[in-house]
Amino acid sequence: MNKLAISILCSLPISSFSDFKNLQGQTITDENESKLYYSSIPYAVARQGQREVDSNSLVVGFSEVTDRVFSISTGMQLVSTKKEGRDVIGNWPLTPWDQYLTFQEEQNRFSDNALNDVPYAMNLQHPIGCLESTPLRYGDLENDGKNELVLHLGDDLVIFSPYYQRTVFAVNLNLADWLNTEGTEFLYTDEFGNISKPETEPQYASGIANTIYTLVENIPSYRGYAKLYEGDFDKNGAADIIVWQKIYESKLENDSERGFTLLRNHFVHYERDLKAQAESDAGVTGEYLPQETTEVDIKSWLSENNLTWSKGYPSVSECTGEEGKLIPEMHDPLLNDPEVLQ
Repeated sequence: MNKLAISILCSLPISSFSDFKNLQGQTITDENESKLYYSSIPYAVARQGQREVDSNSLVVGFSEVTDRVFSISTGMQLVSTKKEGRDVIGNWPLTPWDQYLTFQEEQNRFSDNALNDVPYAMNLQHPIGCLESTPLRYGDLENDGKNELVLHLGDDLVIFSPYYQRTVFAVNLNLADWLNTEGTEFLYTDEFGNISKPETEPQYASGIANTIYTLVENIPSYRGYAKLYEGDFDKNGAADIIVWQKIYESKLENDSERGFTLLRNHFVHYERDLKAQAESDAGVTGEYLPQETTEVDIKSWLSENNLTWSKGYPSVSECTGEEGKLIPEMHDPLLNDPEVLQ
């Protein structure tokens, strides 16, 4: 079987992003797959529902909820299957959300490759904190009595509302456009194993560029991370999500300091104002929509609530043996950024 993780999740309440890690789940491995295949009725329900929608895809995550099972497949099909009779109740192909937030530097550099049109995916070279090992989570994010599905699809976090039957929020958490030291040195190694790297070359080369282009010269890599903060920061009764992005670029070999340079911080305020939506032409969609909020105000909200970089979601790893520890990539000393170490 495909080695992608498959998770069974209990329907525990979620009150904020920080509670996601407390969900109890089971991951299917090569070792326990056959046992679950023959013993788990919810897994059988999920497989049958997915087969009706796309017989060529595999279930990668599912959650049993009262009378139904939600599941997500390798083909990025979100399916709701009734437990009794195993009929498909709903099917939603997951495509990038209209307001999907990624990193502008990546879009500017590779705009001709239409990265915005690339669907979500599960297989990654630099997964963050093993979050995608539990790709589908279920609970009430805003404590409003309506549950959401929270999907970790590779480097993307997607919130899907079964009530509104649509994606209501999506963000890219990790821009992993960098080769490590060994990968970068390989680009400058001749057939005899000799490394010749000019001082004007990047310490860490762009991984994306060396995958999609035949380059005359290597270009500095980007690293980017996003943290999320949930609450009612402007105290207007509507749920808010703040996204804090940090974007970095590789230093050059002639720099005495190793690692990366912070290019910029970027803050975006999203709000789920159902009253305002009801008065709009689009009507109520249940989505978190970007607001025209100043960076000064957003930073003030974070400061007032003592919300540092390390307190944003995701923060702690879910990898085996590293549970509860800060995710190394998002708090890396090589980033040369004091805020990531606070």
